[in-house]
This record gives sequence, structure tokens and C-alpha cells, in this order.
Amino acid sequence: MSEGILGLDHAGVTCADLEASLRFYRDLLGIPMRARGENEVMAAGHAGAKYAWADLELPDGRVVELLEPFERGHEPLPPGTERPGSAHTGLRVADIEAMLARLAEAGVEPLNPPVTLQEPGAWHGSTIAYVRDPDGHAVELVQHP
Repeated sequence: MSEGILGLDHAGVTCADLEASLRFYRDLLGIPMRARGENEVMAAGHAGAKYAWADLELPDGRVVELLEPFERGHEPLPPGTERPGSAHTGLRVADIEAMLARLAEAGVEPLNPPVTLQEPGAWHGSTIAYVRDPDGHAVELVQHP
């Protein structure tokens, strides 16, 4: 089917301070920056809105897109993953304990201790933990067996 979905292209995260988000995603999590700039958005119902942006490229080629709007005055969304419309970003890690130790050294505490999932299925044996980025966005760290 030529018009079907081919896969996930990128995940966009709106942030209040692009530099703070880069320190978290690029420097702490270790996702390399592919490109950076400023422009007007021509889509998503915000035509003409100006943003500073940075694209961080994951090893599989997918992108975490960080967006800082120039227009201020919007209240941040309350943190949480339990409300309809809320979102989180799941990132695969090679060693969840090492990543959590690295984050803890920088003052980023997990929302939960690492949990190894025991239910049958594709997630069986995977270990997960959640942290928050500088804007409160939930980031799930996932280590598959």
C-alpha cells in the first residue's frame, strides 16, 4: 500500500529554553545534534510562528526535534502521563543503571526505580524508568533484554 505509514519519523518536544533542553537531551542523554536553526513554522495550525529548533539524531536515524517558540506567554502543560492528550518519549538505552547514575550525578532523579516487566509479550524482561526533562516532559528509558 503506497499511501500507508512507513514508520516513525521524529518526535517533537516544545521547550521553554532550548539550551536547557540541549543540556538534557544532547549532553546528559548523549543524543548527537544533527542540525540547528530558527525559522517560521508553516504547519500544525501555527503558520507564521517563529521557533528556534534543534534536531537530535538517534542511532537508527529517527530524530528528537526540540522547538523553542519565540512567542512567550503560554503556560507549560502540567506534567503527567495519565491524562488524555499527554505524551511521553521512550528512548532505548544499552544500560539503564549507568544512564540513571549519569543523570543522578547531574541532579536528575528518576520518577520511579527501574522496573523489570514480567508480563508475557514483547515487553517481557524489559526494564523501564521515567525521568523528566527540564520542562517536565516525561522521558521513559527502556532497556530491552
